[in-house]
Amino acid sequence: KLLEYVGSYYGEFPEGEVLWSCTQAEDPAARVAGINRGLEGLACDVFEQLIRIAQKMGDSVIERSVDYVLADEITHVRMGSQWMRKLTEGDPERFKRAQEFQDRIDELFNFGPGRKRIEDVDHVKQRVNEKEIEIDAGLTIAREARLLAGFTEEEIDRLVKGFGKSAAY
Repeated sequence: KLLEYVGSYYGEFPEGEVLWSCTQAEDPAARVAGINRGLEGLACDVFEQLIRIAQKMGDSVIERSVDYVLADEITHVRMGSQWMRKLTEGDPERFKRAQEFQDRIDELFNFGPGRKRIEDVDHVKQRVNEKEIEIDAGLTIAREARLLAGFTEEEIDRLVKGFGKSAAY
C-alpha cells in the first residue's frame, strides 16, 4: 500500500546480489555482526532520516509507516547484538573478528566510511511537493534506535569517529 501511495510498485527497483555477499562469513558471530548490526543498523539510520523528512513534509502516512518499519528493524539489530555477544563470550579474538566483519560491511555501504552525529551535519534546502524543506546532507547515526538495539555508547562513538571521512559526503 505504501508503494502505491508514493506512486511506485513492487519490483520497480531490481535487487542486486550485494546483500547476499554480506552473509558470506563462515563464523555465525560475524554473520550476525555484519547483517543484523551492520546492514540493519544502517537501515535504522536511514529510516530515522526518512521519518524526519516525512515530518518536515507534513506526510503522516510516510512518517507512521517508516516508524513502524524502524521499530521492527530495531528488534533485528537487538537480536544481532545479543547473539554476537553470546557467541563471542569469553573469546575476545572472535569478538574482534566479528566486529571487523561488521566494520567492512559498514564501510561498503558508506562508500568508504562517513556517518555523522545529527549535530554535525550540514542542512540543505530541497523542494518536495511544491514545498521547500531543509534536510540533512549526509547520513547520521540513529543513536536512540541503536541504543535500543543493543549498541553501547562506545560502539556508536566508534562509528562516528571511525567513519567520519567518507568521500561520499
